[in-house]
Parts: sequence; C-alpha cells; structure tokens
Amino acid sequence: MAIFTICTAIIPEGELEKQIRGFHEAEKRFTRKIGVLQRDFYQCIQQPHIIWSNTKWTSEKAHNDAAWSIMKVRKDDRIGSAYFEPGLYFEIFCNEINEISYEGSEKEPAGMIVVSHGLVALKQLERWNESVCRMSKELRSFGRLRFCRVFYNYYNSAEFIGFMGWKNLRDYQRHRMINDLTIEELVYTGLKNGSSLLAAYNQFQCKPLKVK
Repeated sequence: MAIFTICTAIIPEGELEKQIRGFHEAEKRFTRKIGVLQRDFYQCIQQPHIIWSNTKWTSEKAHNDAAWSIMKVRKDDRIGSAYFEPGLYFEIFCNEINEISYEGSEKEPAGMIVVSHGLVALKQLERWNESVCRMSKELRSFGRLRFCRVFYNYYNSAEFIGFMGWKNLRDYQRHRMINDLTIEELVYTGLKNGSSLLAAYNQFQCKPLKVK
C-alpha cells in the first residue's frame, strides 16, 4: 500500500547552499526502482532554512529499505532522524485524505504553497474529520487555489499536514479571506460551525524548491 513521508529539515546558519546541493545530488537515487512515486520540496519564504518535503512511496518497506541503504540511518526514522547532522530533521508517515484533496483546473503550477501543521483535540477528532471532508465541496468552488492536499499521521490520526497551492504570494494575500475567516481557518479549525477543534496549529508560507 502506498504511503507518504512528510519531512521537515531545519538547516543551520551558513549551511543552506551546501545542503541544497546535497539534495540535488541525493535526488538521483530516489527513483521508482526503489519505490519512489513522487517527490515535492517546499522552502519557507520567511525562514529559508526550513525545508519541507513530501514523498510518495510504494510501501513503508520501500521507505525503510531506502532509509537504510541510501540515507544511512536507522530503518525506523522516528529514531533515525536523530542521526541527521548538523541540522534538525523530522518525519511523519502519512496517508492522504482523498475526500478533500483535489487539483484545480488551472494548469499553471503553484508559485506559493501554504504548509499547515496541526494537532486536533482528541475529543474532537470525529467532528474534525466530518468538518474537513465537508469543506471539500466549498474548496472546489473556490477557483483561486491551484491545489489542496491534506494528510493525517498514519500512526496518530490527530496530527495533520496540509498543502495549499496558490498562484503567488500576492494572490494568496488578496484572496485568502472568505467572509471573516481565512481559508485555512475554514478548512482546518471547524470555526464555521462553532469553536475551534484544534489543540495546536502552525503554518509556513513556502515556495517550490526544485531539486532535479
């Protein structure tokens, strides 16, 4: 069964160019032959040393084998990530929420991506799942988005990560408000129906990072 790994690399000061060159070199080995179906990278605009990646694998085993043979870390990245030096690294095994994820009709690729990372209040998890799936119809009528993809932690479904693609930062700033809520609030918090369903939330304005 296909699975996603969503990662955050936090690169130390002075190491950014070197690390990005390393991404370019390493990317040659992340091929379909070892089970990689798709790879996307996003670099934070305000804090360029924060880089997100989203990789689709044919299976968790394919990922674990690659972690051992290519990345030279432990097979279980919940422990293996501690071996990444000199920067900080964090990884989540995820499944996509297909009921809400969609691609817009606009063919031009997104120039700005909002990465959202949150934790749903455990007592509200069922309501959150219902709310986020209901939003799919409204998102499809909101023509400014290039795409919207939402994932949940395979091992802790209360944790989620979302990616919203926009034409550019200016377009996002001009059109993110829907009535008195931002589109992120509408999709992730449940505020339209009352109080927030989240225990924690953070987001990053990013640009695509090409590593091939």
